[in-house]
Amino acid sequence: MKKIIVSLCIAALLSACHQEPQSTAKASSKDEQPAAVQDFANLDISEVTTEDIPEEETIHDEFVQNTNEPPVELHLSEQFNEHAAKMGNGNYLQLDVSAISDETTIYKVIVNRGNTCAPRFWYRNWPGHGQLKFGQSVRANIYCDFHAIKEINVETDTGAYTFNF
Repeated sequence: MKKIIVSLCIAALLSACHQEPQSTAKASSKDEQPAAVQDFANLDISEVTTEDIPEEETIHDEFVQNTNEPPVELHLSEQFNEHAAKMGNGNYLQLDVSAISDETTIYKVIVNRGNTCAPRFWYRNWPGHGQLKFGQSVRANIYCDFHAIKEINVETDTGAYTFNF
């Protein structure tokens, strides 16, 4: 009886030694990629060419514009109008909005959260909204004291941007 039990134990131990571990029994395509990379790592760098690298591992560089950057820039300056000065105060502010991205659509320009100092007159028949391409700018008159402007909010197709003064 002891011989049978010992024989069974030895047979069980020997059969367990010849089995492959379950984790490496079947390798997936994801597991095969590091092996290919490892093969290239062991080669001398002078022997590796771009044809040796599989197509799926090729990296394509693309320029991505930072979305935190506003697509427009603002310039606010104080101006004087002689004709308006004859009727009262000839001072006004001139707001220039310039596109600094390839193309942007402006939906709204809001001065001081819409409470005071709204842009009253846009040049070139621009209604205060529309599309601007890189380098294009539009100009508006704001009849307000220079120090009364606290913030200007520009709503565009890429988001709303607040400029503080």
